[in-house]
Amino acid sequence: MSSSHHAVEETTMEVGPEEPDPGLTRRLRSGLIWLYVSKYTGKLIFFGATLILARLLTPDDFALVAFALAILGLAEAADLGVGAALVWLDREKAMKSRSVVFTLNNISILLLSIAFWFLAPPIADILSDDPNATWVFRALIPVLLLRALGLTHENLLKREMDFRKRFLPEFCGGIVKGVLAVVLALSGFGVWALVGGVIAGQAVRTTGLWIVVPFRPRFDLGLDGRAKVLITYGANVSFIALLTYVAGIVDYFLVGSLLGATVLGFYVIAYRIPEIVLEEGLQTASQALFPYYSRSREAGESASERFLGTTKISALIATPIVAILAGMATPIIVIYFGGKWEPAAEALPGLAISAALLTISGFAGDMYLALGKPWLQWVLGVPSLIVLIAGLWFVAPEGIAAIAWFLVVFAVVESVIKWDIVCRITDTRRRAIAASLLPAVLTGIPTALAAVAISQTTPAVFAALAGPVIVLLVFAVACVIFVPEASGYLKRLREWAPLARRQGAA
Repeated sequence: MSSSHHAVEETTMEVGPEEPDPGLTRRLRSGLIWLYVSKYTGKLIFFGATLILARLLTPDDFALVAFALAILGLAEAADLGVGAALVWLDREKAMKSRSVVFTLNNISILLLSIAFWFLAPPIADILSDDPNATWVFRALIPVLLLRALGLTHENLLKREMDFRKRFLPEFCGGIVKGVLAVVLALSGFGVWALVGGVIAGQAVRTTGLWIVVPFRPRFDLGLDGRAKVLITYGANVSFIALLTYVAGIVDYFLVGSLLGATVLGFYVIAYRIPEIVLEEGLQTASQALFPYYSRSREAGESASERFLGTTKISALIATPIVAILAGMATPIIVIYFGGKWEPAAEALPGLAISAALLTISGFAGDMYLALGKPWLQWVLGVPSLIVLIAGLWFVAPEGIAAIAWFLVVFAVVESVIKWDIVCRITDTRRRAIAASLLPAVLTGIPTALAAVAISQTTPAVFAALAGPVIVLLVFAVACVIFVPEASGYLKRLREWAPLARRQGAA
């Protein structure tokens, strides 16, 4: 471990080592299972609702709410980064600082919400020509306040890697969000159906977090030095969140302002598909990997070995999903969303590929945080954001397909840089990272060819319904041929299944 890393620990966080946890790997496996169960149960419910809503609402309705939520996402950067500091701290200091985290989070979000209320009219002019845009934006502001109320509880679960308890909040929130939105849409509420579903879903999710986490905060500004410790570490994380937020909204802004609300609606649908079925799945793993890396760091384990394993497995998981979304974009859009959304298929292939690359390489950011070097993310993020904005501004007039393929090129370059930084701060070799990605490349070629062949030679209904199953079978065969340890992965999955059942029974 480098001397600079020690300096960060001593001067910034003052964190002492914890006792090695012999069950840490087992907790990671169990945590990942419950993360995916809790996250995707709610997400899939709402995705099913989205398929219905796509037939009841217009592209402009989706664009307005998606753009409003994207702007309100600034709250992700407004919590001062203290939530991440709570995960990084040792247990004793975390328990003493949790009310400080809650207080600082909610004060910052409250101030931002007030600012958003008064800035709603000019923001609405950017969002849409709809006269209701100002009040749609204002109506969504409570989502920020509701999320802030449960954010500390969520970070406490993340710190302990106790993701099983997130199932109830995620499940109930997803049901309420999806069902209410569909009911309101069927009742003729239009765009307000989406607004009502989002607010109600977040309210239920936050209530669930308060039920499953026995933490009742008190007002505590941490003036004895705890707030300073949290904010010192969190400032880097907050700045990273701000960069991530801007990078995530710039394409929405340019599509909406240069190409119009209807085209933005198509782009939103194309963006949401890989976001739900691919990006959020891999980012869900990241929620467990950051605390896992942090706890493993304290035990003196190899950072390189953990990172290479993460990269290899996540790339393999992403391979068949990307092949299906990119190779069968048109039948998937037309059959599941309806013919009026067919223009969205132009952007889906590029968005799926770029989402996979940026998410897989994004695990490097968890490594930077765990090693006490969060500043590496914004040192990389600032020039990357400048390049992203300039490139998108240049290609946006060419349409959403051009934007999507530019994002692929951008993702390739940024991923290579992120992996190179990992090699420089750990004992990881560049050749080892390439080797960890090779199985995904070898299995991806026949899998992608199968997806394209099915899309081009079979009816759209068959391609959308049966095509994914056939592609997955091709991928499985490719894994047997090109990934010798594939049988070992299957064995681990069989071991994790009874583990999850025992955790659930407990």
